[in-house]
Amino acid sequence: MRETRININRYKIMIITCSNIKYSVGLNEILTDISFGVESGVKAGIIGANGAGKTTLFKIITGELNPESGMVSVAKNANIGILRQDPALNDSDSVYGSVISVFNNLKRLEYKINETEKKISDYNSENLDNLQKLLDSHAELIEEYTGKGGYEYEWKTKSALESLGFPADTWEQKISVLSGGQKTRVGLIKLFLAEPDILLLDEPTNHVDVSSLEWLENYLKNYRKTVLIISHDRYFLDNVVTQIIEIENKKAYSYSGNYTQSVNKKAEDREIRQKHFELQQREIKRLEDMITKLRAWGSEKKVKQARNKEKQLDRMERVERPGKLPDKLNLAFTEKKERVIESGHDVLSVIELAKSYPPKILFENLSFEIKKRDNFFIIGNNGTGKSTLLKILTEKVAADSGRFSFGYNVLMGYYDQENQNLEPENTVLDELWDDYDDMKYGEVRNILAAFLFRQDDIAKLVKVLSGGEKARLTIAKLILKKSNVLVLDEPTNHLDINSREALESALLDFKGTVIAVSHDRYFMKKLATRILELAPELPGGYIDYKDGYEEYINYKRDFLLSAGGGSAAASDDKKIGQEEARKLKKRQEQLEKNKRAAELEIKRIEKRAAELDFMIKDDEVEADYIKLNEIYEEKISLDERLEELYEQFYEFDDLINFSPEYS
Repeated sequence: MRETRININRYKIMIITCSNIKYSVGLNEILTDISFGVESGVKAGIIGANGAGKTTLFKIITGELNPESGMVSVAKNANIGILRQDPALNDSDSVYGSVISVFNNLKRLEYKINETEKKISDYNSENLDNLQKLLDSHAELIEEYTGKGGYEYEWKTKSALESLGFPADTWEQKISVLSGGQKTRVGLIKLFLAEPDILLLDEPTNHVDVSSLEWLENYLKNYRKTVLIISHDRYFLDNVVTQIIEIENKKAYSYSGNYTQSVNKKAEDREIRQKHFELQQREIKRLEDMITKLRAWGSEKKVKQARNKEKQLDRMERVERPGKLPDKLNLAFTEKKERVIESGHDVLSVIELAKSYPPKILFENLSFEIKKRDNFFIIGNNGTGKSTLLKILTEKVAADSGRFSFGYNVLMGYYDQENQNLEPENTVLDELWDDYDDMKYGEVRNILAAFLFRQDDIAKLVKVLSGGEKARLTIAKLILKKSNVLVLDEPTNHLDINSREALESALLDFKGTVIAVSHDRYFMKKLATRILELAPELPGGYIDYKDGYEEYINYKRDFLLSAGGGSAAASDDKKIGQEEARKLKKRQEQLEKNKRAAELEIKRIEKRAAELDFMIKDDEVEADYIKLNEIYEEKISLDERLEELYEQFYEFDDLINFSPEYS
């Protein structure tokens, strides 16, 4: 059952309430007791293992699916926008035309305003009543246009397109030629610009590179309405959400705070629930033993006491035993008892490597070295050649020029994000056993069970596996290879949070070298000891940074904001000096000051515009044609100034959000 209730207002209200939701497919229970609430303006993250029912829950909230029992309540008049992995777009539209169509209502207002202004400018009658009607109509149209963001929508559209990977030279491309990921991003932009009261985002960070992720995070943090986000991106959840709703064992558990805070609270809550359960079980056992003894004594008085104790037991509200924790992957790239062949200290040398797909140059003059036990992460925007570089190093693609060489005793294992090393017609069991046929059947079954392939799962064909299942199977094969250098292309794609954490733990214990492409910032934060960013727009075309991910992000922002940053390639300088830091702080303060000044000026002009609207309706002014013209001229001037101020305000806001203190 689904209903609507209560009006949205400026106070905090419960904008979404799910009460005792139950949903099944046939005999398979997906959700059994889903109860939680989300207040207006809150950003809530929905987490849980793959297959836990997160997307199903979204469909129940939007009314696409009806629960067997329970109720979803949504605030009255609240409109819901949902990001779908396959958004409904018109293939014949251009990128810009598709996105700007969100504002067709403003386009219609613009037409009405222009028509009214033309009538006013062409007016030559002495009938002032008709002129007044035109002026009143114009004032109302301007007020509506301003209130709906008429002076900022084009700027917001262009800014959103550029920030999510659509530079101006792509705006005339047809939707039909875009990739699936690009179409998803267009759908995301349209959804943001429509500004629904409730945003439902299912894995919004998929198909978005790291630089676009920062814009996305800032946008959502500043979004004044309600957002529910399904995501496995822990870094993103930490930066954006203030509530976590976890679907576990078919139930919902709500925690205040971001992802990291929720992990700690979950552990505390589980421990408390377990203690309450154990204490109650002891009390139940004590009462049951007492009842047995009282009845054994047989006297009427004792039997009466026994009945009273039984009533006490019946009235007791039973504490539920905490559900079992979800199964976890059991990953270890080397067994502790094994002696794995170690590589030499010099693992890889790359000298002046270049690759292009004309007319696009991916990289050129790329040089770096990797040492034993480096965790070397390659990052960069989509299309900069990250995966291509790995394919060159694994000899699946040839470089245009330059050379590379691996060091002594390097045994390489390669994880391909597209899982192209899997045979679609194999069963899960055969896929593993074919590569390691010296293993016994029981050993293969045990390894597959450690990767959550159990019972009938091992008979599934590879071609019917989900993305997450293919990823787990590929990692299982990689672990058995006993490599001392792991080359990983987006290894956390398709993995849920539990699986990502298991992979992190295994890689932290790995005694070899890791070369990885990833956009999972939490993953990089835990593991990276070296960062290589492919960035054609920077001097040298790349940055080779010899420290962790968060240190690199701070360095890069300081580097970009400082004057004349010098060569980016192979820089060992990790921090800007005190003088540069002082300049950055001063610049930040000035940006804040400019933003506040623009905001105050906007409020002053809006107040004056409201006064003029009021004056127009005054009887004396209505009778004064000259005065009316003066007011009309001032209104036009104020509107033009407002447009300039809005542009300045959002420009200052963007610059502030880009700086380190606000990231």
